[in-house]
Amino acid sequence: MTGVSFEFISLVLFIYLAYSLSHQQLGIPEVVASFGYINAFSEPIQEILYDLQMLESVKPVIKSFQNIVGRPVSVQAPQHSFDTITLKNISKQLGESKLIITSATIQKGDKIALIGKNGSGKSSLLNILNGTDEDFEGQIVLDGLVLDHLWGRFGMILQQEHTFISSYENNVTLFNSFNEKFREEDFEKFHHNPCQVVSNNECI
Repeated sequence: MTGVSFEFISLVLFIYLAYSLSHQQLGIPEVVASFGYINAFSEPIQEILYDLQMLESVKPVIKSFQNIVGRPVSVQAPQHSFDTITLKNISKQLGESKLIITSATIQKGDKIALIGKNGSGKSSLLNILNGTDEDFEGQIVLDGLVLDHLWGRFGMILQQEHTFISSYENNVTLFNSFNEKFREEDFEKFHHNPCQVVSNNECI
């Protein structure tokens, strides 16, 4: 039963009571009492109908959720490290300019900074490596194996300044992941401070 059907039943009862009153089958007290009973029962019935409709409407959502939860757990492929990445004759058209890397080799453990003005191709090179840009020429060679891209083997944080909620030392050394010599006076000045309070509360 829907709200419309309930309204229809109420209309039929109203017509019946009006007919009974006009033909003196019921008196005014009986008609008034009947309307009172109808109103007394109508609100809870309408609430029940509304709740039933709401339950019916969420069934597709529940089914979709159950399908997601019931999916078999996918086994993540093991991540393998590498010893050498070699870029050979990489070229990418960037509007009026062009990114060209004749040859470049990255050894395991190397830490490299891409430095250049806007539009010079820094992000384009990363997009080529991670597989989001396939419109380029050249080869990517991973430990002697020629690949189209490093999709699934390459992680990237996009165009934002990212700092760890930790000390200046851990942010600069990436939690001592490499050994670098810093100016002792600068290091002693900041290394115990949280990163957020270095340089007038600005994150660096």
